[in-house]
Amino acid sequence: MKRVTRIVLALATASVATTTTACVDDGAGEADDLDVADVSQASTFDWGSDCSSGSGSFTDAIPYRSTKSVGLIPVGKRDVSIELDSAVDVDVQLVDRATGTQIIAWPSGLLHGATAACTTYRDVEYCYSGYDGVGGAKGHETIAIHGDTNTELEMRAYGYVAGDAEVRYAWLSVTTCNETGDGAFSAYLDRAQVATIGDIPAGKVGVEVRMAAAEDLDIQLFDGDVALVRWPDGRLSGAGTQTLAYRDMTITWSGYNGDGTGLGHEYLRIDGAVTTTLTMKAYAYQAGTAQVSYRWGAGAGAVCGGHVNPPHPACADGLTCKDLRPMGLASDATGECHTETWCLDPAMAEYNCAGLPHVAVPGQWGCEELTCTWIADTSMTCSLADQTCPAGYACAIGCPTGENCGINPPGVCEPTLTCSLADQTCPAGYTCAIGCPTGENCGINPPGVCEPTLTCSLANQTCPAGYTCAIGCPTGENCGINPPGTCEPV
Repeated sequence: MKRVTRIVLALATASVATTTTACVDDGAGEADDLDVADVSQASTFDWGSDCSSGSGSFTDAIPYRSTKSVGLIPVGKRDVSIELDSAVDVDVQLVDRATGTQIIAWPSGLLHGATAACTTYRDVEYCYSGYDGVGGAKGHETIAIHGDTNTELEMRAYGYVAGDAEVRYAWLSVTTCNETGDGAFSAYLDRAQVATIGDIPAGKVGVEVRMAAAEDLDIQLFDGDVALVRWPDGRLSGAGTQTLAYRDMTITWSGYNGDGTGLGHEYLRIDGAVTTTLTMKAYAYQAGTAQVSYRWGAGAGAVCGGHVNPPHPACADGLTCKDLRPMGLASDATGECHTETWCLDPAMAEYNCAGLPHVAVPGQWGCEELTCTWIADTSMTCSLADQTCPAGYACAIGCPTGENCGINPPGVCEPTLTCSLADQTCPAGYTCAIGCPTGENCGINPPGVCEPTLTCSLANQTCPAGYTCAIGCPTGENCGINPPGTCEPV
């Protein structure tokens, strides 16, 4: 699960400094109590953002017969690999920060042997080279985490001899990192107080919020001034479970009598994508504390599509089946359920992002941190001072009439859309249509208009700006290796 991104009440957090004590055997049969150094150091891991993947390296000085904290591995990193390389005998350790469990450590870790071994901890596989090192070279040790980290981890190093250690690491992003999450908090309400719990932003899918209180507290939900859930005048206002179809969302509320476990225990569920920012509030019939938990993204990452029997379930509302490989390579390949703007990587952006709306600027789809991003074609931009455009295009300055846009306002190269019998040059995706009626004498060079070609194929998906190629091969039919398509407006 990704790092919690608050969709509701933002709470102040306090910074707490902690010192951990580790018991390490120095190899001579005596254990030493050692203070683990603070991890806030210049040489440590840099994991980027929640949805980034990458690699890195740094060098750290490991003291003699002392344990040093090398850095933290956060929740939500996939297939982490770490190599420690030192000219002297340095051992790696890996500890669960929440429980103190030593996953890798000599002599008491789940993995603590001299040779390579693996173990499963909290449904994730951890592999360790062993303290004798890779190929028997002490000071050359590795850690591999197969799967998604689901607890914060701390890497430590113990130096049997003082020396520098180079740490190299790499990881992948979790494919649902920007689609799923959860969290919890508490809030105190005075009697008869209406408290704003927080906003549920547009774009979240499959949101569920639960409130638990020993006292009688009610959930309320608003779209601006419109009361969607509120007693007695909301669109949902009854005692029992009820559902509302609203702006392409399905909103379900437990009702003010609660979820069956008592007053003050209510839930709110939104099926599909949240189409507009909603505000959740709570009303206190009695003073009390509301324990609020929430999650979103149920169903993201589920397998879909493909020719299997029985078939995979359809994606949850608000999610769509996305290709994981280029179209045409395998017609029976399965996909994954994701939000509309999700993409796998830049190579798949053309397929994962096809048909999405974008700014009216020539360009192409890219994929940045698993999100479709329209990349403008810089060759299709111009300005008042430099109106150079490709053949078939003219510079359209975008400064609104009456506004002061400076001495060199920017513009966009737009199709000229005029041609003639002698010069039939048109932008890509357009052809010259000569407008001379049959039987009339229009001269030796009659004029024409560049019209969208509006035909394409799987192999040649070139379409005019603002159009995308829709392949017309019906599902299950064999349309050959290059089925035709039609350019349709985005």
